[in-house]
Amino acid sequence: MIKHISKGNSNLLNFIRGISSQIVVLGHLLSFFLFQEIYKLPIIQNFGVIVFFVLSGYLITQVTLLKKLNYGFKNYLIDRFSRIYYTFIPALFLVFIIDLILIYHFNSYDSSFVFNVCNFISNLFMLQSFPLIDLIGIESFGTARPFWTVAIEFWFYIFFGFVFFQKYCKFNLALFVLVMISLMFVIFNISGRGSGLTFFWFFGFLIAVLNNKFEFVIKRKYHIFLILIVTFILVFRCLFHLRMYDVGIAFLFSCLLFLLIKLPDESIKFLTSKTFSKVSNFLASYSYSLYLTHYSFIILFRIYFNKDLDILGLIVIFFLVNIIAYLFYLIFEKNNIKLRNKLKNIFIK
Repeated sequence: MIKHISKGNSNLLNFIRGISSQIVVLGHLLSFFLFQEIYKLPIIQNFGVIVFFVLSGYLITQVTLLKKLNYGFKNYLIDRFSRIYYTFIPALFLVFIIDLILIYHFNSYDSSFVFNVCNFISNLFMLQSFPLIDLIGIESFGTARPFWTVAIEFWFYIFFGFVFFQKYCKFNLALFVLVMISLMFVIFNISGRGSGLTFFWFFGFLIAVLNNKFEFVIKRKYHIFLILIVTFILVFRCLFHLRMYDVGIAFLFSCLLFLLIKLPDESIKFLTSKTFSKVSNFLASYSYSLYLTHYSFIILFRIYFNKDLDILGLIVIFFLVNIIAYLFYLIFEKNNIKLRNKLKNIFIK
């Protein structure tokens, strides 16, 4: 029997997703203003990426299992395409505008990333992280460095959807090309940049499978004790591996997430409270928009202020990129359902 995601778990997952996006922003700010280098701090933005991939593996698997096979590959593909692209395309054009401002208005701007038509088109087709494509100059477009993980997520979605629905898919050339590209992403991300993103996503998949297949019922005090032990080991591991991209860290976080999901709502009543629900839903609502836009705006603000900022300046920029991302969410991300409905009206009878 496939288990529904409880209100408490939904709030918890939203909270984790929202906080992880804030961790990525904070980590990039600490990196830009050299705090991580000077004080030898953990590269927490990489931990945020780990969380994204584990959560993605769990949620995509769990939601697809709940919708079952009558959901179909077309429905699945349209849902995932709409969710990613409706926000991604405006973000890509926004980065284009920001980079033009940086290049032509600020003479001191020297982009470390590729800014040309070929790279723009490659990002449009989610090829910025295709294996070895960086050898011909294809990277995340302009200042949008975080785009590399979006492409990997997208192609992981394609691969999982095909594997899940493959018995019911009509084979054609387009599907063959999509599956082959997605398979390349899955194979090449076993190691390399991100050091195991395929494993991280797979851990999330395993959480969903184990959550549905096995009961995990122990006394509340022992359950909480296990959570504290795993949390302690996870923190220790993070301090030992400052770069964060580590299969051990991802595995420990996955164990922690599984234990948290298995806690009954009544064990942690605040998870279902109105306050926690509002906070978690708010943080999660614009997390994707924040992830896509924050890096370019950090560069813009840093060059605009034209000096090394102190802690106060870092805090100001942190709130500015959040405000901008939320406005971006209201305009674009919040309305992705419009694209989804249009595509289903066209392709699904």
